[in-house]
Amino acid sequence: MMLLRRGLLWLRSGAADPRVWIGLGVVAGIGGALWLGRAPDARAPDQAPPAAVPATSSLAAAAAVVSTATASVLPGTPQPTARPTGYFIIQPGATPMPTPVLPEAPPFPENCSGPGQMNLLLMGVDGRTDDLNTFGRADTLLLLAIDFGLPSAHLLSIARDLWITVPGYGAYLPVAGRVNLGYALGEKYGFPGGNPAFQMFTVSQALGVRVDRYAVVNFTGFERIIDALGGLDVTMQVALRDPLYPLDKDTTMVLEIPAGDVHLDGRTALMYARTRHADSDFGRMRRQQKILMAAREKLLSPAVIFAAPALLQFAFTAVHSDLSLEEMGLLGCVLPRIGMDGITQHLMDYTMTRAHTTGGGAQVLLAEPAGMTPVLALFGAPP
Repeated sequence: MMLLRRGLLWLRSGAADPRVWIGLGVVAGIGGALWLGRAPDARAPDQAPPAAVPATSSLAAAAAVVSTATASVLPGTPQPTARPTGYFIIQPGATPMPTPVLPEAPPFPENCSGPGQMNLLLMGVDGRTDDLNTFGRADTLLLLAIDFGLPSAHLLSIARDLWITVPGYGAYLPVAGRVNLGYALGEKYGFPGGNPAFQMFTVSQALGVRVDRYAVVNFTGFERIIDALGGLDVTMQVALRDPLYPLDKDTTMVLEIPAGDVHLDGRTALMYARTRHADSDFGRMRRQQKILMAAREKLLSPAVIFAAPALLQFAFTAVHSDLSLEEMGLLGCVLPRIGMDGITQHLMDYTMTRAHTTGGGAQVLLAEPAGMTPVLALFGAPP
């Protein structure tokens, strides 16, 4: 009471000084604003009410309780102001291309005598290192369908210039391009299996056939395999002359192969399989099939018995494939049972395609359904 009387006397004596009243007004205003702004219950939804502070608690403990009770009344984050961004206009006339639904194909073979079919994509890539994920587009694409029940086989050379819609993956949208572009995108897209697997997926989607496995060989591996076989013997119906055979990126040479019977070692076999300036890419695909058939004949000949250890070594080092050991055994069992008359060779030439110039001026090939459909039906595509 004594303190209250002294306070009132002090206020009366200082009433004449306006600074006193201004100071009291500011203090009262701040206190009222803080009191009115405090929520009735400032606890978080799952927060227990603060425990009562015992009379014997220290000032530090009391301060901690007060801090806990008022922690959730911090001012909210202001809403950011929306700002305009760029815009994108869809060009009229675009037609979305649906993903083809692959037909029911013969079952995958489980033993050497079938039944079942295996579709194998054979790829040759431009490179001389062991890393088969570092190269660009595939240099060679051949699709091999093996019927284990008959047994028989169909071989199709796929034109590198076939213009297709390369499928997208993940955040990447489909793009128009040549069919061998798929090999350059697998690593970039993060596709499981990398470049070879995405090239296999690209061929499957473009042709509408099931592709079960792949095998990839680069230039060095090809040369080593042919040399391990002791070279190949081919018959040239006419002489071949390429004035611009590429030695490397910036150097060319004149390549001449005479007519008649010719023996090719690994290096000359690669030249024979790659040259195209003497005629066209169609002639190049015919020569690749000729090399493949000559290699098959040599592989099945008695003379190759002595080369078996080297060939087995190259099968695991020079050739990259997703074939399992069991599946390699199935192929090793069925292929000798298929004679030359049981292998049908097909070429994706002007019987299946037509020439086309893209908007960017590229010379490519478009599929001709009338010629393409009956051949692809042999590989499991719908008729």
